[in-house]
Amino acid sequence: MSPQNGPVLRLSGVHKHYQLGAHRIDALRGVDLDVQAGELLALTGPSGSGKSTLLNLCGLIDTPDAGDIELNGQPVNALDETARTLLRRDALGFVFQNFNLIPVMTVAENVDYPLFLADVPPAERRARVAAQLAAVGLAEHAHHRPDALSGGQRQRVAIARALI
Repeated sequence: MSPQNGPVLRLSGVHKHYQLGAHRIDALRGVDLDVQAGELLALTGPSGSGKSTLLNLCGLIDTPDAGDIELNGQPVNALDETARTLLRRDALGFVFQNFNLIPVMTVAENVDYPLFLADVPPAERRARVAAQLAAVGLAEHAHHRPDALSGGQRQRVAIARALI
């Protein structure tokens, strides 16, 4: 799905600020980033340095004040929220710091949810969920709710959901 020989994700001259009362916080100023298919990156920096802001922009959760973002060669800045949501669902996996698991759903239902939203047939969903839970070592916890899991197990559920 990515353009041949091009980055999967490209940020060019990205700026983002927040207003905190009367104070303007410039979280990002002119960030350029290319991420190639299969590339593994680590984002480090002190608290308040813009790491979460950058990830929210990369994950299409937020929009930049200036600059351009492309995902698989497609410009995304001008997409409306529905198009961004669909692109996020179909092209991205995101593991949040607090995992964002749905507490009333089981582990399997949390992992299944993106497939359900994408109208994947139930039999295929069950097989894919079972395989993904096995891959992260949580097959035996499929029917547990997130509050019955350790923090590390919750993180693996979130990873399984992102990978699905």
